Amino acid sequence: MNATVAPFIVVILGDSDAYGYDQHAIPVLAQIVESSSPDARTASHLGFVAYCRTSASTLEAVKILIADAEALRQGDSRFASLGIGLAEGELVAECDSMGRVSIDRIAPMGGAVNDASSCFRERTRYRDVFANVAAQAP
Repeated sequence: MNATVAPFIVVILGDSDAYGYDQHAIPVLAQIVESSSPDARTASHLGFVAYCRTSASTLEAVKILIADAEALRQGDSRFASLGIGLAEGELVAECDSMGRVSIDRIAPMGGAVNDASSCFRERTRYRDVFANVAAQAP
């Protein structure tokens, strides 16, 4: 394993009430997260953290992920308290010999994870963060 520093978009989807989700709701969230093809993800009963290397295609996938999460929050009462956190920045990540992000020992870490967590606590702040990230994209 090699450590690398790279720009990532971090997306957090989770229960903002901190009660968490049951075995019926977690797979619904997992499907939404996996459809964005993150480079890595972590999960708990509270929700998911997706780590996506920053790129134009990642930005589009994150846009769709956010839209899907918003639709889920509006259309399924189990997810009425679904929070969305978002940040972009450099993270330290372990990568295997093929350059794929590994979370076997430790999840990617850095300020962007903390920023996404902070954003998660404010109901709609992720929209402004996404607009800012999109405006800075090449």
